[in-house]
This record gives sequence, C-alpha cells and structure tokens, in this order.
Amino acid sequence: MWRFLCICILLPVVLSQEQEHGKMYTLSASKSSHISYQPPMWTATAGQHVAFRVRTRSLNAVLLHIDRVPSSLSGQQPTGGGEHSKDSHFVLKIAQGRLSLLNQLGERVEQFVVNQFVSDNEFHTLRFFRDIHSQNPLLRLTVDNAPENRFPLLYTALHHENPTSAEQDSAGNDAGLYTVTFGGKGDSRSFDNQLNGCLFDVKFGHIDVDGSTKLQSLTPHDHAELVEGCENRCETNNPCQNGATCFDDYSQVTCDCSATEFTGSDCAQPDTEAITLSGNQFISTANHDMLYRGYSRIRLDFKTRFPDGVLFHLNVKGHSDDHSEETVTAVLIDQYLRIIIWNPSLKQDNALEFKHKLLSDGQWHSLTVELKDSKIIVKIDTDEKNFGLRHLQEKHFFSPEVYIGYKPNLPNSDEPTRAETSRPFIGCLKRIYHGTTSILHDLHSAHPIASVNTVHESHELFPAPVSFTCSDLRQEDLSVALLSPDVALPLASTLEPYKTLQLSFRLPKREGQSLPTKIVGGNLTSGEEYKVILSDKGVHLELIRYDASGTAHTTTSEGAVGGNLHDGQWHNLFLQWPGSSERRKRQEEATETAASQETTPSADAPAAVELAAPAVENAEAKAEAVVEPTQSAETAAAAPAEGATAAPAAPAEVAAEPPVPVADAGVPVASAADADSPPVETATAEAAENPNARMKIPQFYGGQDTVLLPHMIRLHVDSQYVDLKAEEYMKLSPTGVVSLGGRPGDLGVNGCFRNIRVDDQVYDVRKAQNGVVGQCSNEQTCQEQNPCQNNAPCISGVFGPTCDCQNSGYHGKTCHLPVYAQTCADLYSAGERRSGVHIIDLDGSGPMKPVYVNCNMSNQEQRGITSVGHNFRSGTEIRDGPSGGRQYNIQYRQFDKVALKKLIDISKQCRQHISYRCISNAPLKLGTHTWFRSVADVGNITSFGSDVPGRCSCTSGASGQVCALDRKLKDLPCNCDADDNVDRVDEGDFKTKEFVGITNMTFIKRNMKGAGLLTLGPLECDGRENIERTVSFSSENSNLQFPTLGQTEDISFFFRTNLVLTKALLLYQPGRNSLRIVFSNATTITLYITISGRLRELSVVVPRPLNNQVMHLVRLEYGFNEVRLTADLNSNYLSWSPNDKVGPYHGPLYIGGYPSASGWGLEPGLVGCIQGLIRGGQTVDLTAAAEAAKSSQIRRECQSSCSPNPCKNNAECFDKFGGIYECICANPIAHSGAQCEHDINTKVFSLTNSTGSAFAYLKNSVPGDILRENISISFRTHRRTGILLYAHDNNNNFVQLHLQEGRKVIMTLNSANSIRRLEVTRDGLSDGRWHQLHVGRWENRVDLSVDFDNINSLDVDATVAGLQLYKSKPWSRATVGLETITPPRGEYATTAYTDAYVGGVRSTFNTQLTGFYGCLRGLRVGQNVIDVFNSTDPERVTERTDLGVVEGCEASCETYNPCQYGGMCINRWGDTEQPSECNCRNTSFTGANCTEDIGATFSDQSVAVVEYKPGRGTNFKLSSGMTVRLAFSTDYKPSSKVALLLVQFYDKQAELVIGLNEAGHVVVELYQLDPNPVRRIFPGNFADGNRHSVRVSASAFGASVQVDDHKEDVNIALGSHFVHYVMVGRVDSNALPVHPQHQGLLAYGPFIGCISNVRIESDLVEDVLQPLHLLLNHEEPSLSNARGDLNETQCALPLIVEPTAGLYDPSQTTGLQMPHDPEGWAWAVPIELPSDQIPKPSVAPRSNTAMIVGIVCGVFLLLVIIAVIIYMCRLRRRKANYPVNEQNVEENVEEKLLPHGGDPRHTIPPIYNNPNKPVRAPQDPFNRPVSKFIDDTLIPNPQHPLLPPPAVPTRQVNTPVTAAILQRLAANAHNVNGTANDFPDTNRTLVRSVPEEDSVEPTNP
Repeated sequence: MWRFLCICILLPVVLSQEQEHGKMYTLSASKSSHISYQPPMWTATAGQHVAFRVRTRSLNAVLLHIDRVPSSLSGQQPTGGGEHSKDSHFVLKIAQGRLSLLNQLGERVEQFVVNQFVSDNEFHTLRFFRDIHSQNPLLRLTVDNAPENRFPLLYTALHHENPTSAEQDSAGNDAGLYTVTFGGKGDSRSFDNQLNGCLFDVKFGHIDVDGSTKLQSLTPHDHAELVEGCENRCETNNPCQNGATCFDDYSQVTCDCSATEFTGSDCAQPDTEAITLSGNQFISTANHDMLYRGYSRIRLDFKTRFPDGVLFHLNVKGHSDDHSEETVTAVLIDQYLRIIIWNPSLKQDNALEFKHKLLSDGQWHSLTVELKDSKIIVKIDTDEKNFGLRHLQEKHFFSPEVYIGYKPNLPNSDEPTRAETSRPFIGCLKRIYHGTTSILHDLHSAHPIASVNTVHESHELFPAPVSFTCSDLRQEDLSVALLSPDVALPLASTLEPYKTLQLSFRLPKREGQSLPTKIVGGNLTSGEEYKVILSDKGVHLELIRYDASGTAHTTTSEGAVGGNLHDGQWHNLFLQWPGSSERRKRQEEATETAASQETTPSADAPAAVELAAPAVENAEAKAEAVVEPTQSAETAAAAPAEGATAAPAAPAEVAAEPPVPVADAGVPVASAADADSPPVETATAEAAENPNARMKIPQFYGGQDTVLLPHMIRLHVDSQYVDLKAEEYMKLSPTGVVSLGGRPGDLGVNGCFRNIRVDDQVYDVRKAQNGVVGQCSNEQTCQEQNPCQNNAPCISGVFGPTCDCQNSGYHGKTCHLPVYAQTCADLYSAGERRSGVHIIDLDGSGPMKPVYVNCNMSNQEQRGITSVGHNFRSGTEIRDGPSGGRQYNIQYRQFDKVALKKLIDISKQCRQHISYRCISNAPLKLGTHTWFRSVADVGNITSFGSDVPGRCSCTSGASGQVCALDRKLKDLPCNCDADDNVDRVDEGDFKTKEFVGITNMTFIKRNMKGAGLLTLGPLECDGRENIERTVSFSSENSNLQFPTLGQTEDISFFFRTNLVLTKALLLYQPGRNSLRIVFSNATTITLYITISGRLRELSVVVPRPLNNQVMHLVRLEYGFNEVRLTADLNSNYLSWSPNDKVGPYHGPLYIGGYPSASGWGLEPGLVGCIQGLIRGGQTVDLTAAAEAAKSSQIRRECQSSCSPNPCKNNAECFDKFGGIYECICANPIAHSGAQCEHDINTKVFSLTNSTGSAFAYLKNSVPGDILRENISISFRTHRRTGILLYAHDNNNNFVQLHLQEGRKVIMTLNSANSIRRLEVTRDGLSDGRWHQLHVGRWENRVDLSVDFDNINSLDVDATVAGLQLYKSKPWSRATVGLETITPPRGEYATTAYTDAYVGGVRSTFNTQLTGFYGCLRGLRVGQNVIDVFNSTDPERVTERTDLGVVEGCEASCETYNPCQYGGMCINRWGDTEQPSECNCRNTSFTGANCTEDIGATFSDQSVAVVEYKPGRGTNFKLSSGMTVRLAFSTDYKPSSKVALLLVQFYDKQAELVIGLNEAGHVVVELYQLDPNPVRRIFPGNFADGNRHSVRVSASAFGASVQVDDHKEDVNIALGSHFVHYVMVGRVDSNALPVHPQHQGLLAYGPFIGCISNVRIESDLVEDVLQPLHLLLNHEEPSLSNARGDLNETQCALPLIVEPTAGLYDPSQTTGLQMPHDPEGWAWAVPIELPSDQIPKPSVAPRSNTAMIVGIVCGVFLLLVIIAVIIYMCRLRRRKANYPVNEQNVEENVEEKLLPHGGDPRHTIPPIYNNPNKPVRAPQDPFNRPVSKFIDDTLIPNPQHPLLPPPAVPTRQVNTPVTAAILQRLAANAHNVNGTANDFPDTNRTLVRSVPEEDSVEPTNP
C-alpha cells in the first residue's frame, strides 16, 4: 500500500518536472537545421518571454530570430520568419563567443552586446524578455545567474508596425503570430553561421500587467535536420585510434591526431608525409573550425640547416570590441627559437627565447604553441615556457588565419617590419596541425582551406611546384631567379681583392638571335670595369676602361666559350684572376685537412670532388674536368669555340647518380638534384652525414694547371676556357660590389643562378632583394604541375611551367579564356562584317573545341547567320534503288551531335531548307513513305514548311502558294503527291528548334516509277536566345539593381549610347571590394577593380566609335589570377599574383548607374540602352527588372528618339531615349533653334575672278560696329591665300581677316596706334570645303576660331579707345610693319564713315595680298546678317565689282567629280570651259583625272638607272623640300630585303632606299655618310598582290614617311644634297656604286613585281623627275640619261573600301579556308532497307503552335460538353416543377392524339384547323423556350394525305410517355401505313403540339 501511495505522490511531481524541462535537441551547422515555435500567448499588449538552455562551441552562430506573421498569413506555412516580415526582425546570436542582440526595422539597425563568454561547450541558461509595444520598449537578457542586462529600444513595432483592423481581435490586440526560430532555415535572410550545439528546456511566456510571468513548453511548429537528445558520441562510439583525442562537433565526430604520429579521419594511418619549403613558398590557412571548437593550438615538426627563418605567424583575438589583436611569431634567429609577441597597444615586443638549444642542425624538432587561460604555452621538444596576455579576465583564442613558413605584409597591420621576421623558412615540415586540422592532409583534400603561396609575387609566373618530400637543402642548393633583363642582383661588397668567382646558371630555351647580355660584372681597383657577356656564340669577357672624356675603351677575350647556352640546362662558370693558383692551393690544403677528419663515405656513394687549383710546380699538368650530372656527355665533349681551350673529359664515375638518403622518422629525403624545384646539387650520403663535406668545391673548370700571367684573366664555362690579356698598366685586382644581371640601359640575363661563391665565401641568395628565391624549376615541372587547360601544351621552363595557347583556341595563363565568339551573331554584334569562314567556340571556356563555320554577315534581317554544312550531296536521287527503303545518316562538318545541339540551343532561331524535285511519278507521301529525324531525336518528322504533320509548305498558303490538285480536284498534302507524271517541286524550311539539324532521312519506294531528287540545305542559325531583352535609360540617375556579383563571376552585356563628351557608368558593384565598368570615351572601356585592397585599372581601346548608335559588346572573364576585359573584338588582360585576392563583394549590383542619394561621386549613369545581360553563363531578364523598378526613366526595349532624325541642317540628334532628344548643331555659330532650324549660311555668293580682283564693297552700310563686334563668316577655296574681310573707318581704325599658306587664318586689328596680330593654324583650309570663321569680342580679349575647335586668343584692353583723330601715319614704329593692307590716306581728315570690303580690296589699296577666289556665306556682324545681294534698306548702299561677284556657289566638283582614286577635285569658279581640275598629289596616280599609271614589270634581272645632270638635279634638294613617291604591287614574298627605289644624291653624300624586308614590311632607310642609317619600318603584309604607295617628304625641318594611309614623322637634320642618280627595282653596285660607308645598301636584292608612277617633286620648281616615264619613252631626255630595258605595264588597282558600321567591309572575306576533312569524313552513302526491314514511322510531336491550338480546342470542347451536361441536368430538374399527375397527362395525351376509336383515319379534331386561336409559346421555369424535338414517327406528318396541315400556331409540351401508349400508337401507325414503324425507347419524351387553351400551365410546387 505504501508503494502505491508513493507512486501516487511522486508521479505528478515527475510529470511536472518533465513538463517543466521539456525535450533536448541537437542542431547541426547546416543552414536548414532549425526548430520553430509560434507562441500563442505573445500579443501586442503583453511582453514576450522565452527561456532556454544551450551548449555550443561555436564562436559565431545564430541562436534565434523572431519575426511577426500577420493573422491573415498565420494559417500558411511559416518561412522561418523571413518572408512575411521583411521590414523588421530580431536576432539573438553569438559573436566572438559572446551574446549579441540585433533589432532591425527596415534599414535601421540597433545592436547590443552582452560581454559574457558562452562558447565553452557548457550548458548556459538564457532568459530573454522583449517588450516592444509599451511606451518604454525594453530588452532584458539574463545569462545563468549573472545580473540582468537591460537595453532600451528605439525602433519598435509600436511606432512602425501599425497592425490593421483585420489583424486585431475584438479587444484591439494584435492578432498576428510571432515565429521564434532556433537555428536557420536557409531563407533569403540566411546567416553566415548557424547554431551547432544542443538546445534544452525551451519555454515561452508573457509578462502580465502585474509583472508576473508563467513559462510553459510548447510543441514545435516546424523543424528540420535536428536530432532529439544531446548525445556525446565520443563516449558511446569513439572512432579515434592510437590515442587520438575525440571531439563531438554535434555535426560530426572529429579526431585530433596532433599528439600522435598518425593521420587520417580516424588517426589510423602513419603520418610520414613532409613538405619542403625552398624559400619562395609558405602556407596560409583559415581554419574556422578551430574557432568553432574553441581549440587554440598550433604544432609542427621542422628540420632545417639554415640559421634563421619564420616558422609561423598568427593573431590572438579576444571577445571584447576594445581588444586589440596581439600577434605571435615563431622565428629562428641564429639557430635559436624566439617567440615574438607584439602588443599593439603598447607598441612593443615581448619575447620568449630558447637559447640553450641549436635548432639548425638538420634534425627534426617539434614545436607546439597553445593558448590556455590567457596564457601562451610554448613547447619545443621537451622544453616548455609560457607567457601571460593582457586582459586576463577575457577569453582569448588564436585567429583562424595562420601563416606557416613566412610572415607576409598584411593589410591594416601596424606591426613594424623586422629583419629577423622577414626571411622565409627553408627546410622541411611535417605533422603541421592548426587546432585539430592536419594542414598537409588538408592540402590534398578536394576543398582545402589551406594553400601554398609564393613569397615573391609574380603576375606572369605560376608558383613553383611544391615537393611533398623532405629535401635536405643547404646554402649552395638554393637558386635565385632574375626575371627581368634590367634587374641587377648585388652579390657582395668586398674591401679586399678577390681572386675567384664561380656560379652555376640556367637560361630559358630560346631560338634565333638575341642581344648580348651581361651575366656578372664588377670593378677593378684601378677603376676599370669587367663584364662577363653572353652572346649567340657563347660567353666572353670584357674589360672596359673610361678615359678622361668618358669614352669607353673595351678589351675583349680571345673568342667565346660555351656556344648556345639558352638550352634550359645548368652550366658552370668560373672566373680566375692572377694569383689565384697559390690561394687555391692553400684552400685545397685546408680542405684536405678538414676532409681527413670526416667520416669516410660509404662505398656506394661517390665522394664530392674538390676544386683542384692549378699547381705552380707542375705547369704542364692538365687538370681533369668533371662533367656535372646536369651536363650531357655530348655537351662536355663538344668542340671548343674559336679561341677557347677544351679540357679533358671527366671520369665517368664522377657523374654517377648518388643514392637517395633516408632521414630519420621514416620520412624519405629526396636529393635536391631530384627535386630540382628548388634545384639543388646532388646530396650524397657523405654530405647528409657531415655538413662540412657538402661545402667542398666541385671541380668543374678545365684548363692547364699553370700560373696565370700577371695580366691574364681566365674564364671557364663548363669544360672550356678562354683567356683575356689586359694592358700592363691595369691592376687586375677586382674589389667592390659584384653584381649579377643588368640594369636599365645595360641588359642582363634573365635566368637562374645557384652555388655562387666569391673566393671561398658562399653567397646567401636569401639576401637577394631583386631576385626570386626558389622559383627555378626542373624539366619535370609539367608532370608535377600542369596548369594548362583545353589540351594546350605545357612547357617546363626555367621559371616554371608555361602554357602554349597558340593553337588551342584559348588565351590566358592557363589557356582558359576563349579566343573566339560563340556564334556568328556574336561576331556581328562585336563589329565583324566579313562574310566567309570563321572560327567560333560554342561553349566559351567549356570543354568543346573551336569549330569552323561559314558566317553570312550581309543579310539585313538576320545579321550574323551561322551556317553549318553536311555530307549530303545536293540533288541526290533518293528513289532510284530497288523496291524497299533507303536511309541516309547525315554528318555535319566539324560538328558532332553535342555541338549541333549546343548551337541550336544558344541561337534565337534556326532553319534548314529542303527541296524535293519529283520527276514523273515519285510522290513524297510524308509520314508513310518519307520521314526525317533531327539531332533532338523527338521522333519522325513528317512535314516541312507546315505545322501540320504529313504536309508540305504549299498547304500553308504562304506567298499565294497552293498545292497541286488530285483527280477529284482536292488539295493534296504536297505538290509531288499528284500522280500525273508532271515534274514538280516541294520545298520549304524546317524551322522549329526540335526539327532542325536533320541527322537521318528515310525514303520508301513502293509502286513508284519516277525519280526523286533531294537537296538538304545547311543548318542556319542566327541571333542569341534571350539576348534581345533590352532596357533603355533616359537619365544618368537611373539604374537597375541585381543580386551581388560573384567573386570571379563572368559577366557580359551589350550597350548603346551616343554620349560624346561625358563618361558613363555601365556597371558597378560597390563596397570595400568594388568593381565598375565605365564608358570612358568614344573608343575606350575601362575596368576599375579592387585587388587585395588596391584599386587597379584596365582599359580597352577599340578602333571604331562606341557611341555610334549601335550595340557594342562588353565582356568580363576571369582566368587564373587574371581577368580579361573585352570590348567588341578587342581585349586586354590584368594579372595579379597568387597571393592577391579579388572580392568577395557585398551589396547589390547596379547596372546603368547608381543611386544618386548614395553620394559616391562616381561617373554619371548611362543614357542609352543595355541588352543581353549574361551572368555566370545565365541570361538575366532585364525587362522584368525594368518593370519591377517602376521608374519612368527606365523602359523596355531600346526606344530611339532620333529615328528618324528630327534635327535640321545636319545636326546630330543626341538620343536620350524614351522620347527625349537634344539637337547638337553641326555649326553652332551659323545654326540656332531647338532643332537647329535657323541657318545664316543661306546667304551665299562667289568671287569668281581667278586673279583675285573681285570683291564686295559695303559702303558705310554695315549695321552695328564691325570694328568692335563679333564677326562670323564661312569660306571655301582651293587657293592658299586670299583676303576675307577688310573694314576701316575715317580715323584709320581697322580689322582685317585673310587666309595664308592654306593653313592659317590671320586677324589684324589696331588697339590705339598699335597694330595687333592673331592667327590660327589648321591644316586643309584650302581643301575646297566650307570652313567656319568666328571673331569673338570680350571685355579684355579677342578670340579667333576656325571650325570651332581651333581657337586662339589675344589680350586687348577694351578700355583703350581706337584712334580718335585722323593721322596720315597713324601707327607706331614698332608695329607699322604688321600692316599688310594700306588704304589711300590723304593729309587731312574726312567726314566720318566705316567701309567694309569682302573678298578683296580696291586696286588703289597698297597690298601684297591677293583677293579671295572661292565662295563666302553667312556674313554676320553682331546679330545682323549681311545679305550682299538682297538689301531692303534704302539708306544702305551696296556696291560690287561688275565682274566676278556671283550669287550662289556653283561648285562643279559637287555635281561631277572627275578625279579618281582619291584625287582632289579643285573647283574653278567662274570658268565655264574647265569648271574643275584634279590634284593627284595624295594619290599613287597621275594624269588629268588621276587615272594614269606608268609602270613596269621587274624581275631579278631588271636594271633601270637614270642620271640627272646638275643643271636639273640641283633643283631637287633634301633641305629645300622635296617628295619621293611611288606605287607598287607584288605577291612575291621575298626571302631577304629587296629594293623598290634607290635615290643617290650628289657625291653619294646621301642615299635613300625604299624596299621590302623578308616579312613583307616596308622599309625606308636614309644614309648620310654614316654606317647606321635612319630607318623606318612599317609592319604589315605589303606583298599581298594589292596596290600600295610610299611617299617620303623631306625639308629643312625634318622628314615624313607615309605608306598607304599610315604616316610617321622623322626628326632628322638633312643636308643640302641634290639628286644625281635614281635606280628602280634593285640596288646593284655594279650598275651604280654606293658609298663605302653605306654597305648596308648591298643587303638589298632585286624586287619582283610591278612599280609605277615614280615621281620626285620639288617645292622650289614646277619640274618633276619621273624616271619610269623616261625609261619607257614617255618623256624626252632633258639633262638626263637613262639605261635599262623594261616592259611597260600597269600595277594593281587600289581596293575601294566603302565606309561600314563594322570593323571590316562587308564585301571582304576572312581569308580562312575550311580545314581538311577529318579522317572518316565522306559523302553520305545510302543504307538500303529491304521491304521486310522497313521501320514503322513514329510521328514526332507537333510543333508548339499545333500543340497550343490543340490544347485550346480541347479545352473549348470540354467547356461545351460541361455546359450541355449542366443544361440537361437543369431540364431534368425543371420537370419536377410541374404539379401534373402523370396518369392524367397520359390519358390526356392519349385522348388528344389518337383519333376517336383508335382509327387514325378518323376526322382530325378541330384543334388542328382553328386558325383564329393565337398560340403563346410556353415558358419553362427558367423563362427559356422549351427545346423541341419533332419525331415523324410520333407526330402525324402535316403533309399526310389524311391529315390537313395545321392552321393554328402551336407550342410544344414535353410529357413522359408510357410503354402502353407507345404500343398503341405503333399499332395504329401500322394500320395506317400497312407496315410497322420503329419507335424510340419508351422512356423518350413525347412532343406534341397543342392549342394554347389546352396547354398545361405550370404551377410552382
């Protein structure tokens, strides 16, 4: 009984405890792991209370977030609190191990921090109160038993949520629900870190008015990816072996192997792996899992022979905001370990030192550094020390970022740079652990968090491959690389003279000639300089002495040694100075003494060979040369170079490979020679045991063992040597700085160096500031590390692997970035206009190879059509075989099925034409006898040109077509289906994407007597799928927002604008790491990108304008540490080092601009259009984004406001898109108005007197003050000089404008009695075109402008008045010479007047200037336009000279231009006989119309020489201005230089040659008594068979050379040399000797081709030298002699290129040819199908259009059926509304319908013939007429002979008819007709006509 009582008492207690504590859950780090509640007690008026217990190790995690769900949505599935409450939410999270509360309302955020650490993997109790609806909103948070934290709130729902009445209950309370989510749900507001731990005892409650609370457990509303309970799996199922520590991370169980010698996920595998750091590598890692586990420890084992180097570097973090990060650096200094702890607050170091143990002994040592209880504990091997940190009350932990082997320069670090912490670690590392993570194990994982980086950053090189074996590196093993020829590497600075210098070097492979470069050099004590120079012949030695004037005098060694050393192999160099033998002997003795004390090496390992110095005693002995292992035997035995001496071959055993030594701890030690990255010498067993043995000097030099003479230097390279004998006064004693490489202006080698010794001192290459340590690689680099993609060849270079992308179709470091566009449509959009064969890359950087296609760029509707051919012959007869079937499998050129599908998918539309010609009787019968299959493999295709299966295009009625008719005159499916023996054709297109790309065709022949010829066209695709989505921006402040750009996400788009003077922002990703693309100017696109905190810039310049109102492509693509920016067809690259970082980015991506309210101050946004935005290979829907933006400034499509152009007078329409535009006047001076509709240039007149005597005289009649107001006038002329305007008054004040030299407009005016002059220079002012001239008057200056942009100013003080009194000599002596027009001046003053002359002056004026000959228009003074001819002012008198002033401007060249090939047409105004003439100066032709071509064909035997005697040749001088020009054409590409023309000046003092080199480039050289000529080379293929021209102009100011349209200026002093001889087609010293100093001319051979119109023109005389005219007898000899026999001909005509919107002329072709057909390619062969093997056709699904129509019709039919059913049901229900007895109705029916007595022949009742009774149609209960059903078997026929027609209108009544009545009716009918009648079922409804009075009226039931 008592037990029962106890149970009764304790059971409620236990149940209440269970209810009180609730359940326990485990949440993982997954973003979907969560548990959600919806507390019903949380309302607007009550405070919200939640309590729970949590245990976690996570330093950063979200505990819970609260969101409000309105009541209208409370029944829906919650979204984790994110979707329905985007404006506000609350978050409680862990940040750096402490609690953080985040309250967000819209864009306003407030955050609170509780400074208490909770990430210690212990349970903590949290009690949270939130009161957000009171007048004083408050947050309260209690952790465990700590005091409560209170935080007042600023942004709450009381002021901002405002629930609507629908969301409030009857009491006005907020009826919405709150969702409380622990963890996360992966929604749009996902957090970076989710809760990973245990949750226990979750309870909710509310705070009553009296302040009391009551908590209760709730049932979760939603949960995912959580486990009930909180089990420690390390206790129940520990997987860790070998004593490893187990960690239960809630998500998984992790084993810490750091304290063991094992590795792997369960610590079961022996940990024997090591890594070698060679001085240019270090490891970086960011182990955030360590933070999660709260485990701050780093350990590693290391082995090194170097005394110093950084082991690791990291930061120490604390969990408070005000905590500054200490840094911890473990470093070896002088072989001892030092732990340096930098305190940023105190700006000082603290250090732990271990000075009792040497660690650079080549043995393994173990280092562990751990952070516990704010103490750093350091353990090296068995020794241990610790150091206490600041803020001992805080929780500290190591940062996730750790750098092993080096301390890089970190951004935002104020730690000073120390020499001891700047050297990288060199040696071996193993068992590297950061927390519980094995770094070496992680490096081999699929997604490593660690990486190997380079110390010396290089943008162009790949990091050196990492050796995961231990190499016993020593000083002489290290290599240093010089990457640039202008970089010097100082080796040492010695105060005492040195006698020997040795090193090993390795140079990149190189073919062809190269410039001499310096390997090493230094200075002598006597001041001379020595250099070891590398050339193509080998290595030689130079001594340079400088005299007092600074002139260098060089002494060179007797020849060179080594030969071509650019072979990628190691070579040895030894430099020996006088006296080195004795010193070497002392070294040898010391080395032998040390060697005798060493351990004897093993028998199987060859000992290191000492460097045996030549003995003085034995001068005749020969030193044996040793062949290095890196040398081939053939190289060692090679014949010495000229002047060099070869040494004997080395013993074979010396070159033997040593065995690989094995280090302790079971780690294999690779020899450095094997690892060669870094390249090292062979590591022998002796060297491994004794470090001193390794320091022996290898004997690699040869030569005799003799004492060097006092003035001799010996240079050894491998097995050869050469001597240099210096002057006796030189002191051959080198001292000072020894340097490798070159310097600016003194090119050095770029290669690798190692084993560098100055005397017996080994140089520490780690001190090299300009070199890269450890970058040199070996020949196996590509096998170890092949970075090349797309099957590009990998080349193992000296500095690492390089990728040969030349023939891969890709660019970039790794051949990853595609060279070619994806389709022809992309090429067209990028500016390509050449039709023909192109190469495209369908998937960009994907695995598909580039392919050849034909591009049609001339189609105006579909621009850029990609055409793919196949192997089916056109016109193949397909029905000529035996009875049965025939199949064809179609193969496409260069395309497999995958490529074919890709092209179809990415194209906007595709089509394939087909044509079938039937001869006689050969019907198509699509579907039964003919069908096709496409690459989409959707079934048999049985139609073309029609959406209906089985039909041809003629059934569609397109273009008025109709199919043929059969014999019954019915339309046939196809024309050829007419069986009438008439030849017909069916043709059409496969258009649907599923039906194009035909790969199989089947044809059945049954009972066919004719033949069928089939032609299948190529597959043609155009456009890009979804790329036409376009938006337009009409304001620079408009923009579209998209999700954040990925870190290396490719992006591309097209844009269109007409911006001229302003930049435009196209794309912007803001933030600390930013990226933006800018339209910089009309031809430039610029990228600004942040790389490792630094903003970098990359620009692409395109050859055509980007603001020409067409779409232009912009693409950004990422490769290996590089990015490529593409604009149209032009690209540029930006590279960065592997250590640099791009991104990540945050915030929205802006397209077209950025928010104006942001205040970022960037370029204005785009006014224009953007199309086809593609991100990461996915098309972005721009139109949907524009609609969502709801901005009037952003619209769909590209709506141009300038088509057609609304502006007048050739004004440019500036399109602001969306109906807005601005007119930019072509001539802003002459045109005005909103649309530039006003034009003052309509007032035109001509001065047609060629002598310049015509002018217009405005006598005292110019409105305004012409002497002080603005003046505008336009002119056109071909004359180089002419007076434009002259005006003066009675006091001699004047203003004058005139043209001079055809390129200057000069304004002359007076200021008081001083004459001022102002001029503007512009080329081409006499080109016959209109030019605008404007004089602007300002307060203190006068502006003169020509054609708007050529402006010059003159300061004129407006306060100085003009001349007020008349003087006959008005000007000051200083300026009187500037007056060029002097009017007649008397002795006395006259009455006031102001006269103006236009185009000239009277003959009474004194001037040397000529009058104007041409046209003038738009004369305006101030605001008054002067009309010379149509003056309406009676007081104004306008006089003109009678001859030569004509209204209008009749320019003959505008109506008819007789000049060809670019000749200038010159108008002869007023000349009716010859209205124009041609100037051929800028063409390669001569003659009246620039069409004359006097030329000759030249061969290798042609000789043509013309001598011009001094009487004529002296007129053609270089310094006086002369021009040499010619034209040529050839398709013969010479093998060496050939001469087109040689001009030899008098006494051979100068010789000018024009020729071609072996590359087809034009070469122009001028010799002036100097072996080195002035040379200009114009690159390009000028041996292409086309016509080309060369023009060389010379004057006293220099020269210029123009080839075709490209011109270059040459700054050169030219002498006064005149022409003497001209040789055409060659340089022949026998026919025309050249100057002895001009021997370079003899390298020119004979030209093969055509040369024409050779002309030498002078600026002094009108004479022209034309040697070919003379040679071909077109000119009489005049002071000249000619010899030569030539065949006259004309050279090729020039190509006429019309202007085009693209980069090329559409008529041009690419010049590419389709490659040879691949193996297996052949024309399609039919597969014969016997009758019994013919496959059954399976019809492919119809096109989308047919499917849509079918679906619509089906839905409509279904609706009709449903409507009929509903209607019939209603009829059935209607019958119940009639309260009529069924029996009475039956009787009534029987009585009314049957004749009396049952005899149908009885008289019909009078009911049928009463015409006077009106009949009203009965209405059913729904007020609708009852449908009638007339059955002749039931109702007597009105036409029956026994029944007269009814005369009374009737209505119908439907009544049920029983079986008995129907039987009686049937019997009567049988009696009447004599036959039986078939009656319907007895359940049918009888319909009868009754008079209205007999009708049954319905009554409501």
